[in-house]
Amino acid sequence: MKKYLFALFVLMLLPQTALAQKGRFAPLPGWIKPIVDIPAFDPAGHHYDQQFLLVDRQLNLVSQFPVEYKRYTSKVVSIEGVESGSQISIDFDPSYQSVELHRLEVVRDGQTFDRKNTAKTAQFKREVDLDSLLYNGDETLHIVLNDIQVGDIIDFSYTLTGFNPVFGDNREWYVKTG
Repeated sequence: MKKYLFALFVLMLLPQTALAQKGRFAPLPGWIKPIVDIPAFDPAGHHYDQQFLLVDRQLNLVSQFPVEYKRYTSKVVSIEGVESGSQISIDFDPSYQSVELHRLEVVRDGQTFDRKNTAKTAQFKREVDLDSLLYNGDETLHIVLNDIQVGDIIDFSYTLTGFNPVFGDNREWYVKTG
């Protein structure tokens, strides 16, 4: 009997999981100024397991809810990079932030492959200071890409909407004066 109840519980969760993953992806907002060309890999550049080719951060502080856009593009340069590059973690506080993914691509041998339909996503709580009895409510959206190889370029972007209401109209990078 317990086996059947467990199976029923799992079946009830499946549509919600698929819907949640499908709802995570959204088109790029119109206010973002996209960077079209990805810089070339520089063998002399700093890297260990991956070399970041592009890091883009854009802020929209004039909308009703402030939005932060981030895009990361890196090339996997070693076998260690296969593991680290294939796992993406986005930390946020769901009490005042939401996450939308816009790009999740792998470039291999000059061809771009959209990985939105094949990536595995999971969301879980991150109580990193639990040992100190500190609870902050942060969560992690964890994305796993399959079939990553040395030489692949991983290109992903997302937006975080909302900022901590404790700070009111003030931001860590912007202070309203006068």
